[in-house]
Amino acid sequence: MWPSTDCAHWAPSKMIHRLGKEINNPDSVYYWAYKNDIPVFSPAFTESSLGDMIYFHSYKNPALVLDIVEDFQHLNSKAVFAKTTGMIILRGDLVKHHISNANLMRNRANFAVFINTGQEFDGSDSGSRPDEAISWGKIR
Repeated sequence: MWPSTDCAHWAPSKMIHRLGKEINNPDSVYYWAYKNDIPVFSPAFTESSLGDMIYFHSYKNPALVLDIVEDFQHLNSKAVFAKTTGMIILRGDLVKHHISNANLMRNRANFAVFINTGQEFDGSDSGSRPDEAISWGKIR
């Protein structure tokens, strides 16, 4: 069943922005991102307790739609139109994949730092070395 057109569409980054405003706590990263109007992208937003709360909330309010595509468009556009980009990735998996692919859209990031425990032998994106990202056109 598709939602009706009178739904509230929220991208995860907009929801995180609102959380930063409502948290109103200087110990929170989301708070400072909100205060400085810095978008926080979370491609795995629903893979958390927040995702669980949104799921349960949807039974009482089915008009809420979490639109991950809007964040893909926003992140990729930021990369494509940036003069210079860099990636500082403090883990692997989904985060590394999304940021790397956004930079692929702009014909490579200018620099990258990868810090994670992924191993190359398992064949995952997490464990791939920088030379692999260079061969795919994700970094220079």
